[in-house]
Amino acid sequence: MGTHIRRQFSVSDVADDHVWLKLLEGEKKGLEFAAYADSETLEEIKEGQKIKVRMKSRNPRKTEWEVEAVEAMNSSRRAAQPAD
Repeated sequence: MGTHIRRQFSVSDVADDHVWLKLLEGEKKGLEFAAYADSETLEEIKEGQKIKVRMKSRNPRKTEWEVEAVEAMNSSRRAAQPAD
């Protein structure tokens, strides 16, 4: 029934039953909004973190979203150096 999306976000704030996310890519880059999440998911997320999120729309107008899965993005992109 609901629409699913998968996007990259930075976490602006974590609250009791939702997380504030700022879109890092695409046409609406910079857009910030709240998405509902269960307590287990909210425990994994920290303010300032960059994450990939899969979420679903909770209504036909796509104005309420619910986090289904979170994947941390690597903040460091350095290649591993071989040991001497």
